[in-house]
Amino acid sequence: MNEEHNARDFTRVDAPIQAILAAGAQRISGTIQDISMNGARIGCDTPLPLGTLCPVTIMLDGGRETIRLEIEAEVVRSEPGSMALSFCHVEADSLRHLQHLVQYNAADNADAVEKELEASIGVRRVPDQ
Repeated sequence: MNEEHNARDFTRVDAPIQAILAAGAQRISGTIQDISMNGARIGCDTPLPLGTLCPVTIMLDGGRETIRLEIEAEVVRSEPGSMALSFCHVEADSLRHLQHLVQYNAADNADAVEKELEASIGVRRVPDQ
């Protein structure tokens, strides 16, 4: 898979996986275009407005069962056809699956991802001291 590393705190990886977002009574289905430990870009027909807080469910096919990642996020960029999310809170089980998802899709950059995970607390980097 293709991955990209830039000035962000975490490596972003391609992961075309289904995601469902909720904002009040509105439910939006989309496809993750890229994801990192602290955010994702979602392709969808109806992006939510900037600043919207929303629970996100990411569905992973685990063979015999579907694994659901439950993440609280905020829309930090919204444009026609896609939106960018910043992850605000991830429960421990979902965090573990998110780590594995990013590592698996990092391909040639798995060592860099491992170092990022060692230098982080949850979805935030530990500040340099």
